[in-house]
Amino acid sequence: MIRITDKYDVIDTDFGPAHVAFTPKGISAVKLDVEEDGAFESYYADRLGRPTVRGSLPESYSDAVRRAIKGVKITRPPVTLEGLTEFEKTVLEHLARIPTGEVRPYAWLAREVGRPKAIRAVGTVMARNPVPFLMPCHRLVPSTGGVGNYYYGPEMKWTLLEREGIPREDLANWKQRGVRFIGSRTTGIYCYPTCRDARRVQPQHRLEFSCTEEAVDGGYRPCKHCRPLSV
Repeated sequence: MIRITDKYDVIDTDFGPAHVAFTPKGISAVKLDVEEDGAFESYYADRLGRPTVRGSLPESYSDAVRRAIKGVKITRPPVTLEGLTEFEKTVLEHLARIPTGEVRPYAWLAREVGRPKAIRAVGTVMARNPVPFLMPCHRLVPSTGGVGNYYYGPEMKWTLLEREGIPREDLANWKQRGVRFIGSRTTGIYCYPTCRDARRVQPQHRLEFSCTEEAVDGGYRPCKHCRPLSV
């Protein structure tokens, strides 16, 4: 008899019941909106190629999922990406480096993984991310601004980002005015608007840029923390 080591439990969250799967190596899937009996088991087998059975989720795992959904900065629990392609693993591992309360463009992530032309492929990985909230696909947005698409809908994406400290009106305003980067007159550095360094810039020292060329032509250099991408 084959011993099934992949298990799952159902926990209550701010967004309703969440099915959370786990293995001896860590959390392997988080899924909301599972309405039919057997639907999660079918999803898990199709997505990760393994069966899963009901089990008792470690309290530290359930607490981490709930806190991530609340927008609280957490020490990410063990997450396993077994069953994904090497490209998917690489993309999600780099995605996880985006700090809480910050966003990056899809094109930025494509560049970070060494595949700058694979923007659409990166978007597909986000849509199929088996571990949302912990692998924070909600922190990836279009280069043109706004929040873009999200598996659970744009409203949930807005909510998650607001909970992490990014005001909805700021993202909407930057998109409307074409603001892609923030520069500091005192440091000579330009950043993505949600970068921790951009948030420290006082209004009187703050400049707004629509593209990196505009910033570079003005004598500004890219932030080493958010590593802005040419637009």
